[in-house]
Amino acid sequence: MNTTVQCTTVDGAHAHTWTLVYPDEADYLRGRLSVLSPAGIALFGARRGQTVVCRPPRGVPIRYVIREILLQPENRRRACPVSQIQISRLKTDGGPICVVRTRYFFARG
Repeated sequence: MNTTVQCTTVDGAHAHTWTLVYPDEADYLRGRLSVLSPAGIALFGARRGQTVVCRPPRGVPIRYVIREILLQPENRRRACPVSQIQISRLKTDGGPICVVRTRYFFARG
């Protein structure tokens, strides 16, 4: 969510900058499209340079070319915790004990 894309119609007549949002946050006049709208469905998951077809409820399908993906929050490099559980035996009574260690790795973006 909150991916911002810059696109134009195939003929270059119209340019748009849209942010894909949840339906309750949509506001077409502010450039915030619902991911469930015809344009949102077409743009969701699109890549730079790709041509997508938007099928509005009425009218002729519109073809957009993705010029740039300006923001894609889920692709940012961030640290993610990973827990490892190690089971070891104590020398004193031989009963198992669990040791949880947390490590951080960086997701590839």
